[in-house]
Formats: sequence, structure tokens, C-alpha cells
Amino acid sequence: MRNILILFCLLAFDVQAQTSIYYPFPDSGAVWHQERSVLIGHSDYYNFVEEFSLSNDTIIGSFTYKKLNLVLLHELSVSYICFPSRPSIPVSYSGYAGGIRQDILSKRIYYIEGGSNIEYLLYDFNLSVNDTLPATFTNAGTLTVQSIDSIFDGSNWRKRYNLLNGNWSSSNSLIEGIGSSRGLLSDLDPWIQTRAELHCFQEDGTTLYQDSCPTGCDFIITNNQIVDRLTSFQVYPNPFSIYTTVKLNSDFTGAALRVYNSLGQIVRFEEFNGSSIVVERGRLVNGIYLFQLSNLEGLIMHSKVVIE
Repeated sequence: MRNILILFCLLAFDVQAQTSIYYPFPDSGAVWHQERSVLIGHSDYYNFVEEFSLSNDTIIGSFTYKKLNLVLLHELSVSYICFPSRPSIPVSYSGYAGGIRQDILSKRIYYIEGGSNIEYLLYDFNLSVNDTLPATFTNAGTLTVQSIDSIFDGSNWRKRYNLLNGNWSSSNSLIEGIGSSRGLLSDLDPWIQTRAELHCFQEDGTTLYQDSCPTGCDFIITNNQIVDRLTSFQVYPNPFSIYTTVKLNSDFTGAALRVYNSLGQIVRFEEFNGSSIVVERGRLVNGIYLFQLSNLEGLIMHSKVVIE
């Protein structure tokens, strides 16, 4: 009995010692595979399969960032997370999605969207229980840290920050060196995303995180059935006060722009043909909006836009 107690104490000490080590964000060889389900209207859903990966350095302003690349698939269907079998869905976007850099001393991760020069705080891992998360690209500042435990990545124990929204517990968490259990760039406190899950995270080919989804580590990049259509758009200026321009990389027929407010309500709908459209502020109040662009074949891309 005494030997068992000693062994238990040694194991507890080992876990405590490992979680005192800070595991920084990866700077190469990292892939995040995730899915999101977004409510469109009253009953229709866009289901997204997303894969983010890091590549070469890029200099923006006075900082060096790692390029963040995205492969995005989507389909219009009922809401579900984790496809029972991976369907052959066309790629709706593949390319540059922004830049990521980290400050290891402050344990903070920063993000710049593709086509923008505005830097956002993405993650802060210098937190304690009952701390309020700072406003970030994925959080409006409404969440607090309910508890801190650890998660085993196969070799080490990483800190996990379990989040609380008001008086109700959230299943969302931050995982040191990986990001969020909802996905790399998914909102931590969802206002339009009905569901989001990080299924798998790999670094240099080693799986460090996988949820219960059996297809969680079926990566899009290695799927030969997928044909890349290389479509994207930019919004500039962002933020804007009077008007902004949505610019595509090619001409489209039957394109539609939907603008959602923070409640998930459509506040603007415009149809157009061509490669760009000017969006005037009109009566839209200050705040964060979701610009969602689609054509006759489906969703192309979406982006957060700030009106100030």
C-alpha cells in the first residue's frame, strides 16, 4: 500500500512538473484539421471542412510572421460535425489565409488576416483561474477561465484552460501550443457558428491532438479526389467608416454578398456580377460583421469586417 502511494505521488509530481513547462506555438510542420457548421437563414446550414497549415516566413510591417494557408471545403446540408465518411466536395478556397507570430516570453499569439495589415491578438496562454480572457480575434471578451488542467499529447502534458461564459460552463478550451478545441480561428464564444470542432492537430507528422471523430486526421491536402479552384476575395479598407470594397481574384456571374451582424442576422444582401463590389455603410452601426460571399456554385469565402 505504501509503495502504491509513493508511485501515485511520483506520477502526480511528474504531471505537475510537465505542466509547468510552456509549450510554444509551432513555427513549422503544423496542420490543424477542423469542421464548422454555420446556420444560414432558419434551417439551412453550411458545413465547412477546414485545414490550416504553416509555411514560410513573411514580413509584414516590422514583424516576421509564419504564413498561414487554408484549404476549405463546404456543402449546404443539415447540421452535423464529423462526416461519417469523407465526401468528395469541391474545394471552395485554397491559399493564403494570413500570418501568425508569437511572443514566447508573454505567451501570446498574434494573427493578421489575409489582405489586411491589422494585427489581432489570437491567443493568450498567460492566464490563471478566474481570469477574463482578453479581447482577441476569436473572443469578444466575455469568457473567463473556469479551471486549468492538462491534456496528454502522447509524450507531454500540456496546459488546458477550460472556459466559462457567464454562469454556464462551456465545452470550449484553450490548449497550450495548439490553440482552441473549437479550431484555430473559430470564435470561442460563437454568435453565428452553431458548432465547431478541432478534430486533429499534427506537428511534423506526429498527431498531438485528436478528438472522437474517426475521420479527424483524414487530411484534405493528401486527398487526390479534390480539385483546387483557387478562389478568394479581399475586403479593403478594413476597418472602414463610410464604404469598403470587396475584391475577387476573378470575374463571377451571379455572385451574392451577405452581411451578418453579431447576432447572426442578415443586415445586407447584394447581388452582383464581375470581380468587385463597393459596400456602403448606410445605417450599419459600429461593430464586427461577417461578410459572406457566394456564387452559383456555392460559398467562396468569408471574412470578419469591422465598422468604426
